[in-house]
Amino acid sequence: MTIENQDLIPLSDAIAEIGAKSGGDNLPSMSAIYGKANTGRFPCIRKGRWRFVRRSDLPLIEQVLLGSSSPASAFCAPA
Repeated sequence: MTIENQDLIPLSDAIAEIGAKSGGDNLPSMSAIYGKANTGRFPCIRKGRWRFVRRSDLPLIEQVLLGSSSPASAFCAPA
């Protein structure tokens, strides 16, 4: 694996990590999560039929999925 791809993990694994950390009770359905990835609500890399995210983006993805419903607020630093 190249150095640039070592930080990439499959989106489903990222969701499992976020769910394990947050209890998983308040996560949206997987179809809703993939819909948010398709519409650009959080950074996602598509390779073939697979979607990957950077491990460093997990806090941002968690904020989008569990935090506020405004997509713009997820990309802004907290006040």
